[in-house]
Amino acid sequence: MESVGNIKALIGARHPSVPRPRSCWPLVQQVRDVKAGEVLTADNVRAIRPGHGLPTRHLDEVLGRAVKADVPRGTALTWEILR
Repeated sequence: MESVGNIKALIGARHPSVPRPRSCWPLVQQVRDVKAGEVLTADNVRAIRPGHGLPTRHLDEVLGRAVKADVPRGTALTWEILR
C-alpha cells in the first residue's frame, strides 16, 4: 500500500473540493426502444454513469412523460425529445 501512497503523492490526488467532470455524473438515458407517444417508465429509462443526457435530479420529472418521436435504446434524453 505504500507504493499507492507514493503514486498519489507524485501525481496528486483529487481534492474533495474539486468537482468531478460532468462526464462522470450519472445522467438519464433510454435503455429500451420507445415509440412516439409512448410514456417513459422506470423500465425504459435509467440513470447511467458516465453518460450524456439530463441530470438525474430530473428523473422524477421525466417518468410519466411521453416522447415526441421514436427514441432508440441508448439515446441521451433531452427536454426536446419529451412532450
